[in-house]
Amino acid sequence: MSLGWAVANRGMGILALWLSAWAAVAITRRSRQLSKLTMQLEQRVTERTRALEEKQRRVEAIVQTAVEGVITIDERGLIDSFNPAAEKMFGYTAAEVIGQNVSILMPSPDRERHDTYLANYLRTGQAKIIGIGREVVARRKDGSLFPMDLSVGEVPLDDRRLFTALVRDITERRELEQAVANAAEHERARIARELHDGLGQQLGGLLFLMNGLQRDLESAFAPQALTVSQLRDELSTAIKQARDLSHELYAVPPQPDGLMQALDNLAERVAGKRGLVCEFSADSVLVHDQNVASHLYRIAQEAVHNALKHSRATRIEIDLAQQPAGVELRVRDNGAGFSLQAGSHGLGLRTMEQRARLMGGRLRVQAQPGAGVEVICSVPKARVDKSTVADGTKQSR
Repeated sequence: MSLGWAVANRGMGILALWLSAWAAVAITRRSRQLSKLTMQLEQRVTERTRALEEKQRRVEAIVQTAVEGVITIDERGLIDSFNPAAEKMFGYTAAEVIGQNVSILMPSPDRERHDTYLANYLRTGQAKIIGIGREVVARRKDGSLFPMDLSVGEVPLDDRRLFTALVRDITERRELEQAVANAAEHERARIARELHDGLGQQLGGLLFLMNGLQRDLESAFAPQALTVSQLRDELSTAIKQARDLSHELYAVPPQPDGLMQALDNLAERVAGKRGLVCEFSADSVLVHDQNVASHLYRIAQEAVHNALKHSRATRIEIDLAQQPAGVELRVRDNGAGFSLQAGSHGLGLRTMEQRARLMGGRLRVQAQPGAGVEVICSVPKARVDKSTVADGTKQSR
């Protein structure tokens, strides 16, 4: 019995030794496999890290060397990054603006309204600029303003959101467009002078001779007197049309109150020629920038022309006023109105919008079918001399 137990115990010992040896070999083999996998994983992590770092360096290099300004802000509107192009554009260093509210790069009234815009977007998701892009007016460190293309995109991260703005100074483009507009304005003035001083004087001379001829024929009881009378009437009509066209083409007088004079004359001509009510009212707004005055007058002229042509209005009101943020022009009528739909803007409206942009201003159109149309153009204070308003007296004409 004891011999059997001994043999069994010895067998069990040998089995245990064999199992122990097998386990050791298996563990060693698995350890080597795990070690190899760990090295491979570490190598992949290292390669991926290097790739990410390389990608980050490339992105950083692109941002740092981009011609456009690249600015990122957080959900509170605080500047998170500011590339060299933005530094050059605004006159700030990155260290000066990082952590500051992005509104320091904006003039009034956008400066005061920006945080509200951002809060409304975060609350409602309704974008006015984000994902759309538009032309805006920006403010440099020295306080000067310049036109800028702005495109804003949203970057969702794990725990927060960033907003990336791509900005481009379009001052040179605006200067070229202004030069083209100035050339067109000078050409209008030249044609107006030729109509008034050249053709108008010649037609006036012919009318004088025609009057004399009619008197002579009437004295001689000649039957041709009736024909000459008809020719004289036609000539008088041609002279009036040439004079009206000259007034339409003529530029705004260069005096600070020239815009008020021009708008007053416009209202008077429309009321007299079309037989409807056309009134002009204004604060004593003195516009010292001739370009601004010309653009505002042409916007008013186009708005009045549209009202006469399309709205069947019986009343047109032109208003020029000083607002806290600058000068505001309003042209409204009581005509048929129209529905504001995307893509429905005609050439006249696009021309008015272009003129507003050249002034650094904004154009809004409020219209509803059957409720008339109101065109509103706002020009920032910086584009109008500080002595714009001589007094607060309201003048009606």
